[in-house]
Amino acid sequence: MRLPQTGLANWAIGAAALAASVPLAWLLSRFESSFPDPERRVMATAVIFLLLLVAPPAAYLLKRRRAAEPRQAALLLLVAATVLMCGAWLYSTLPAILFPADILIWSESDFVNDIIKFRVGYPLYTDERNNESFIYPPAAQLATYALAWLARRPTSIPAYRIIQVCFVLAAVGLAAACCRRLARISGVAHHPPGLWPALSLPVLFLAATNPLTNPFTHNLHNDALALLVCAASCYVLLSYVASRGRGWLWAMIFLPGLGFAVKQSLLVWLPLFVLYLVVFDQPRSWTRVLAVLVAGSGFAAALIAGGYLLWGEPFRYWVLTVLGERGASPLRGFRHLLAISPYVGAGLVGAWALLRGAALPALLGPWLIWLLLTLVEIYTSGIAWMMNHIGPGSLLALVWFLVALQRLWPGLLPGTPKRSTWLGWFRAALVTVGLLLLFGGMGFIRVPLPAIPRQAYDYVAQIERRFQTAPARSVLLDVGSWVYLPQGVVMRDRAPCMGDRGYSQTGDFSGILERIERRHYAKILIRRLHSPDFWYDHFLWHKPSGIRRKLLEHYEEVERIPAGWQTQPTETPPYLFDEISVLAPKPRSVPPGYDRR
Repeated sequence: MRLPQTGLANWAIGAAALAASVPLAWLLSRFESSFPDPERRVMATAVIFLLLLVAPPAAYLLKRRRAAEPRQAALLLLVAATVLMCGAWLYSTLPAILFPADILIWSESDFVNDIIKFRVGYPLYTDERNNESFIYPPAAQLATYALAWLARRPTSIPAYRIIQVCFVLAAVGLAAACCRRLARISGVAHHPPGLWPALSLPVLFLAATNPLTNPFTHNLHNDALALLVCAASCYVLLSYVASRGRGWLWAMIFLPGLGFAVKQSLLVWLPLFVLYLVVFDQPRSWTRVLAVLVAGSGFAAALIAGGYLLWGEPFRYWVLTVLGERGASPLRGFRHLLAISPYVGAGLVGAWALLRGAALPALLGPWLIWLLLTLVEIYTSGIAWMMNHIGPGSLLALVWFLVALQRLWPGLLPGTPKRSTWLGWFRAALVTVGLLLLFGGMGFIRVPLPAIPRQAYDYVAQIERRFQTAPARSVLLDVGSWVYLPQGVVMRDRAPCMGDRGYSQTGDFSGILERIERRHYAKILIRRLHSPDFWYDHFLWHKPSGIRRKLLEHYEEVERIPAGWQTQPTETPPYLFDEISVLAPKPRSVPPGYDRR
């Protein structure tokens, strides 16, 4: 089974493997009507997946018989397994991608709010007392809106999410190009040929969407475009290593600044590029070092200055101050290191297999750059409890691992029928099972169940119904901007922008307190008003904001919207699908025994 090895053929093979996940997802969707019970549906899916898993190697064995090679059969099984994993991801995640409301994670509301601001010509960053700005730069939001506008879906939440998946696919394509570049530098050939692209692209896609370090890449967050920037930066570095072409220096100059416009932490690529040029570039050119350092710093400074000129002090506050004041916890970062140890281990395997012989001088620098990037991401992940900061490092770890696996493959498994004894087949089974277990530890294996329950759609409809009796501008929904998008309403006092500012005690909440006191809103829809885990006045804050007290003083709870998630009696629904308290202003003077209900 020898397949052509041209660059175009490799891309076609990998793309075909990824595309095979689409009919698999469609097949799983057909099971919903046939097996209403989730457990029976999962069991039926397992049977079908098992048959599809063994079909390619079984067909190969029947065709080749005694001429069959263990390494070829094992690789066919791995390709089938990763394609099935991609199909399970697509089936389970597609309902989330197409969900009509921007309440799947905390960032979606502010992401869409920035798009609303751009559409109506409203400043993206305003006085912090308005509580209406995003803590990230605007490149991902504006790029998403531009592509949605070109697709004639300028106000579609699902279209925005589909665009994030397109960013992920572009990042996966660049990561695959990094694999090819890395393989050429290290002198690694495909053994057996043809099937490695079919394995590489699905594995890289699964890494780019894994639930440990890349859980938000299909959501409205800056992570998908950040992943693309990092994959492009890695490709630029490897291309420079291969050729030392001056043209790649221009990319080193502009990419970190453009990365900052997506996510502040991506500016780290500028010192990483400079470090490589100073320590590992041979012969060292101080002219090149200074060019990248000075021009790259100047470009990044110009972007920051441009933001300041456009939006003034609010830009500095929201983009630079809010996250900068939130300290990182080394203990939390260490726990994250343990949680993502399979990815770190994959990168170390890459070093063990590739940093040897004539390739060592060329590859030591790029590998250390990956290691430094990952360590920085692990440290900054200690700012919060989530590990999405480590997403780019995890994807690039798989680049090193896949190329290392290609180098190790001939030594791990016999490649000729004469050596294909029962011991060779046993070794093939052990290697295959070990890799599948590793993929499981990386989060690639998902239970094929839809990510969104049907109850969530009723929840959205219930929220929208509360906006039918009053102008959208007078109704405050704590999280979620889809209800304001059609009318172009920029709503103040949103919950997501409260958390970091309240935790670090850098927020001025006098604006929302004053608006609550004068009963500015005709209606307020708010989650967990009576819970310690209340975004406007969280129990972890060192000093209460006073917002809960003001709400209870000037508003009354007139009804509740039930939780929009199917959970067990002892479980708590996801935060943004929790029960909602609907508040209405209290009369200025409340007579004894008054009951608004």
